[in-house]
Amino acid sequence: AWTEEIMMARCEEESGALELELDATKGCRDGMEDTALAGWCLKEGEGDGADERVEATAMTISSAADCDGNRMACQTFVGGRFVPDGVCGGDDGGGENDNVFDGETTSASASDAGGTTCAIAPGAIGAAHQAAYSSGYLRSGCPDTPAQNSPYMWPLKWAADYESHSMPAYTDEVVFHAKGRTYYALDKNWKRSDTVYQKGVLRTIGQSPCSEEDIDPDFAEKGLLGCWKNQTDYMTTMLHLGNMMYFLSYRDNVTDALRPGETDPSKIDECTSIDLAVIGNIRPDWFLDKRGDDTDVQYLGNQHVYYSDENRTSIPKLVKQWRKKDFASQYFVMSMMGNPPNR
Repeated sequence: AWTEEIMMARCEEESGALELELDATKGCRDGMEDTALAGWCLKEGEGDGADERVEATAMTISSAADCDGNRMACQTFVGGRFVPDGVCGGDDGGGENDNVFDGETTSASASDAGGTTCAIAPGAIGAAHQAAYSSGYLRSGCPDTPAQNSPYMWPLKWAADYESHSMPAYTDEVVFHAKGRTYYALDKNWKRSDTVYQKGVLRTIGQSPCSEEDIDPDFAEKGLLGCWKNQTDYMTTMLHLGNMMYFLSYRDNVTDALRPGETDPSKIDECTSIDLAVIGNIRPDWFLDKRGDDTDVQYLGNQHVYYSDENRTSIPKLVKQWRKKDFASQYFVMSMMGNPPNR
């Protein structure tokens, strides 16, 4: 349950020290008039005992957000349940809701936004990603989606060793090389990536922060983040869980004993994080449809490729290929087994 101490600590996380009269049964309006209040966005709190606490965030009417716009923002970007009040509440279009937690309102959660299983991120992000608040994908595919029950959709749980090479557009020069192992649990909206080698300049969205001396100045001039990497003899870990991305480094005296899949938390030296807001993990059918904004997909047909097994032996395989374009006109070619065991 809410206490004054917990409420103040939560407010300070958002806005710093506040001089407010806090009430565990009311949302905080901070003097907002009925003419500006659209309603409340209700969501379960976080941390110990969070299932007994619900946060109510005041939503405001503006030229860019009417009642429907506020409802969409609450459900899509916060993963909450919108409770109309003020301008949007009641037959007379006004009036304060004295207790936004009355009745069933206290059980508000992200699932009240119409169910979070299979939810995709808003706008162009949804072309490839689940919504951050989504509880994950279904094994048989998501209802009423183009790839439902497709045998060519990614498995929901899988792991693979990876080796990647990055090259700038219009050149064959490798500017970044990385190796490691990646684990997916897309039925939970989770991903883990253990990197054992990376060298060169990494230019991508969602990477771990880098020190000032490692920032790529050419990329920084464009307002983007590029980091020089020289990781050749130790391991780092990235976790993407819902809306949060965590970056783990390990203590120097245990580096030699580390292997991908490490589960001993005592070996962790430092953890930093990034809140990705609405961006969840990749959705397993991202290349099979053109849902989301400013995207398109093309089925390329069958192709024979060479696949390297665990012994580095090249084996010919029949694959089916799709090409997907994103909002930045980047394109991706996805190859899936032409004769999958579940077909």
